[in-house]
Amino acid sequence: MNAKAAASLLLLGLPGVRGRGTRGGPSFREGGRFASGRPHGVGGGGGGVGRGPPPARARSPRRRLLAPPPSTVASFVPATAAGRIRSTSVPRGGGAGGSESAPRFAAGVDAISISDAYDGGNGEFVSARIIDEVDDDCDLRVDVRIRPDPDEPLPNRHPIFVPSLRWVELKSKSPYSWSLMGNHYLFQSDGRGHPLEILSDGMNRLFQSRYTHLEQKQHFQYFSFRSTINPTSPAVRGIFHGKKSLKVRYILVNAGEASYSDAFHSYVPFTTASSTPFDPDEWSRVESDVEYANGCLTWTHVHPLGGGEGPGPEGAYFAYFPPYSYERHLGLIARCADAEGARATSIGQTLSWREIDCVTVGTGSRTCWIIHRQHPGESMASFYAEGLLNRLLGLDDKWDKVAEKAREMFTFHIVPNVNPDGSTGGYLRTNAAGSNLNREWCPSPAPAEEGGDASAPESETYEAPTLDKSPEVYNILRRMDETGCDAFLDVHGDEALPFNFLAGSQGMKVWGKRLEALHGAFLASYCRANLDMQSEVSYEPDEPLQGMSNICSNQIAERFDCLAATLEMPFKEIDGGEEGWGPERARRLGASALDALCYVRPYLREGGDFWQDLPEEDAYVCPSNEY
Repeated sequence: MNAKAAASLLLLGLPGVRGRGTRGGPSFREGGRFASGRPHGVGGGGGGVGRGPPPARARSPRRRLLAPPPSTVASFVPATAAGRIRSTSVPRGGGAGGSESAPRFAAGVDAISISDAYDGGNGEFVSARIIDEVDDDCDLRVDVRIRPDPDEPLPNRHPIFVPSLRWVELKSKSPYSWSLMGNHYLFQSDGRGHPLEILSDGMNRLFQSRYTHLEQKQHFQYFSFRSTINPTSPAVRGIFHGKKSLKVRYILVNAGEASYSDAFHSYVPFTTASSTPFDPDEWSRVESDVEYANGCLTWTHVHPLGGGEGPGPEGAYFAYFPPYSYERHLGLIARCADAEGARATSIGQTLSWREIDCVTVGTGSRTCWIIHRQHPGESMASFYAEGLLNRLLGLDDKWDKVAEKAREMFTFHIVPNVNPDGSTGGYLRTNAAGSNLNREWCPSPAPAEEGGDASAPESETYEAPTLDKSPEVYNILRRMDETGCDAFLDVHGDEALPFNFLAGSQGMKVWGKRLEALHGAFLASYCRANLDMQSEVSYEPDEPLQGMSNICSNQIAERFDCLAATLEMPFKEIDGGEEGWGPERARRLGASALDALCYVRPYLREGGDFWQDLPEEDAYVCPSNEY
């Protein structure tokens, strides 16, 4: 091993190389996490080059990283861990004057670290450097990558097991492509960091696919991460000594590869510096310098440093929309279980053995199902559920005439979080198996890779829902078949359209005058109850008989011949509306659903041409996605 390779290993803290303050560096646990539990960035008080005691060394009987050949720059996989070791290395030319031999703190990588905020966090540190351009008033540039979904193997389902692994090399075919190397190549990258082809044995189990099986797509867009200033780092204590604040430019470097990248135009992220980020009302939009260009979403944030007075350095949390934690979800279920007249039950389990919670309340003869967060990155749906349940069950200790009337008219079955696996994992659209649940509501033509197409015979179908790919849908649909359904809402968030809106089942066989009238009356009443709802803008309606029956609200409309719609809320500020769209207004929108449901209750199973007697203001409006 030459001196240059040894120096690289010393900076990375890899085992097998001892040096000042390293003690062999951190070892790895199963899954690639640091045994020391340190975040993505480099802390000045850890066991790497710098200050403080070394971390405890944890040994793994199944993984041992040995020294790579002299010309190798080491990194490792899986993707959840890839950013963690890379974050410790000095970017080339990142030191003062562009010298690779400059002091490590000059690159600025130890001044700040990126980590998961809590469950649902998915930001990965890529690099950091000091900005020394004369015309740029920022101090640091921090590159962050959104982790795609799903990102980790299921428990006891397709984990990585590489008994012959000796070392790992980062191959730069693209910024995030890599190949594992042991005695032989084990598998190749597809150029985007996903394993495609097994090239040799040495693995006795395969890595889980990161593509939705039916759509053959990889999804990501939602992001949530924590940024922490390290007050003991050489950069903060040296270069930035005496400064009152640190202005940081954050760059989501893979925003252009996201599922709906164009939706980042006119979008502004959320942030909070609160020490308790669980409070959604502490979040607000980033104030300035937000731009989406060249495939990157960029914004700036000023971190107070204290400067010897007042509190110490202040970190921050950033998110696509304020997160709704699993802990908060469990608290909501517990409150509902204690409410008079309500029952909180599980109607099944997810692939990671979480309960699919359902709240049942009401004594009415009409059955209403409302489900939320099939797509886990759409956290506003959880706030909507909270507002709905708060009002319906009187959880805020306020008596409400409309809520009392709704409980008398309906028997409600409300699922606040259909996809808890995805929401805790920080995924955008999939569950733990990589299934987009909103495409799992009935069998459909098999994917092209399996020989299926739109004209495929019945024997070549994609079976759904199933317990191994979509137990969430399987269990909900089974329960709905038992109870029946007279009104249905599937609550989501939309990345592109800056409006709250309703999408109906216009393309289904059952759509006609009756369902059109119910849709129009329900939406008109909703608009009267809450000014954040509108009727003119929505997805372009499907042509007659062209609707996709595997989409949730379409399948429910067809299956039960009932009013069924998808309710979408924006990630962006509402166009032309009052500023400040966020969790509180999503809660109010959920509460307002009761007004609209009570209004249409008499017509849900009404015979005859009842629509002829409805007022003109309730008439159906054919929407457009143009605005």
